[in-house]
Amino acid sequence: MKKIFLSLPMHDRKDEDIKFTIEKMKSVIKAMYPDEQIEFVDNFNCEYDKIKSVSETEKRLYYLGEAVKKLGECDSFAFIRVNNGLYDYFGTGCWIEREVASRYSIKPIELCDHYGEVYLPDLVEKERKMRLEYETKCSNGIPVCGEDCAY
Repeated sequence: MKKIFLSLPMHDRKDEDIKFTIEKMKSVIKAMYPDEQIEFVDNFNCEYDKIKSVSETEKRLYYLGEAVKKLGECDSFAFIRVNNGLYDYFGTGCWIEREVASRYSIKPIELCDHYGEVYLPDLVEKERKMRLEYETKCSNGIPVCGEDCAY
């Protein structure tokens, strides 16, 4: 059985958004390994009640410490690169989790959050190429390549 840690940005996000992203990550990973049993580990519900009276920085560091503990029990590490249309970024804790996984040879699985949808990176790159081709062939959103234009 594979044990995969899920890393995703959580700071300043609503619980529903985080849960949605976790489920999307799980579905993409299950499609990658259809014949394998997978146990998913995430850091979403880690004893929040114990730390309500501390500062925001202390909470974030507590969560990060718990994440690193859980990461150490896993075979693989699925991280998500967020693309908001302008640039790619990782959450602060995600970057540290990724560094720890790399230094301790925990196999990475890269996923992309592209406009709220979770994909494998090659699919995002394919979409970028198609968009660039479209923008090259079109002016102000109107096709300039004739009636037979596929765009």
